Amino acid sequence: MKADKKGYLYSIITAGFVLLLLSTIVFYNTSRRIEMKDISPIITTDELHYFILSVKNDLQRIIFMSGKEAINCSVNYILSHDKDLSNYEMNNCTRFKYYINGSEAAVAELMLCGTIDGNVKIKDKTIQSWIKRINETAKDANIIFDKLEVSDIKMGMYDSFHVGIIVYLDIEARDKYNISSFKGYGIPSDIVLININETKDPLYYLNARIDGANHMDALKIPKFFRTCYFPYMNGSIINKILSISADNNYRCYFTSNMTDYGYTLNDAGPSFFDRLDGNKNLSLLYTKQSEILFGERNIGLESFINVSYLQTQGIPVDFNQNYTWIDYIYWRKITNSGNCCVNYTNPKFRIDRMHTEDRYNIQEHNCDTPPVCVY
Repeated sequence: MKADKKGYLYSIITAGFVLLLLSTIVFYNTSRRIEMKDISPIITTDELHYFILSVKNDLQRIIFMSGKEAINCSVNYILSHDKDLSNYEMNNCTRFKYYINGSEAAVAELMLCGTIDGNVKIKDKTIQSWIKRINETAKDANIIFDKLEVSDIKMGMYDSFHVGIIVYLDIEARDKYNISSFKGYGIPSDIVLININETKDPLYYLNARIDGANHMDALKIPKFFRTCYFPYMNGSIINKILSISADNNYRCYFTSNMTDYGYTLNDAGPSFFDRLDGNKNLSLLYTKQSEILFGERNIGLESFINVSYLQTQGIPVDFNQNYTWIDYIYWRKITNSGNCCVNYTNPKFRIDRMHTEDRYNIQEHNCDTPPVCVY
């Protein structure tokens, strides 16, 4: 009898363990399904979030690549078409309206569409080609862009030697299951800086043609933008800057910050965009633009021009009028602007009093009429 009771008890205990095991298995499977179902939208949202971030980060790269190509193509367009970009209107291949005409419109069109004056110059490094690649990559990640468009481009001189560019995007994105989505409009990129060093200065070509040089002779003289690093100025340094056989670093440009000395914008050298437009002084347009975008006013550029070298390259020159050898003032052809000489330089070298005494503080000079210096 006792044995029967024990067997009955063991049966109850065994059945209890089986029921407990079964309930644990059922609970685990049920909990696991609930857990996986709840977390799937979170995973999708995270993936979409990180993909949008990667798009914004990659935008910086394509802005730099397309911007650098666009700047070089704009200069080459001037040199090959024999005209500046002052009145250029953007031929936009997208829907947004670009309201600025001139060299910036040409750069923006080349960056976005790869064209200038209707001709394709850039193919694989445009923003539009990048957008196409992003859309294709997104599909592989189960993400759909209902909208990925440029809504605006702003650019200006960040300083004398850097172009600053900001691109704004409109984005509407979702996963293909319509669980998660993202919408944002007018999203700005970070400021992308493009150094103009090693870019040709088209103002030399444009004004050589105005002076009567033929196309091939004028093509010989454009200088490359490089930054000058001289703590002071004297005849020896001027000779180095003027020397054609010297190291290329000597043939360089300074920031033309004449307004710091009480002069007007008309007295300052043209900025990079001014030079693409054919301007011979710093314009209010580009100055205001840089001040609004980047808080910078000193964006002008100036360099010494070797008038003797121009003559050897077939460029008509006139030493008798004593033009200053500061490039942008020389191209204005202001008679007797070069009223000063400097000791131990080229005997034909002349410079204006404004730069001699205020800008460069050259000690060994003479501004008498006529100027007399030691050579």
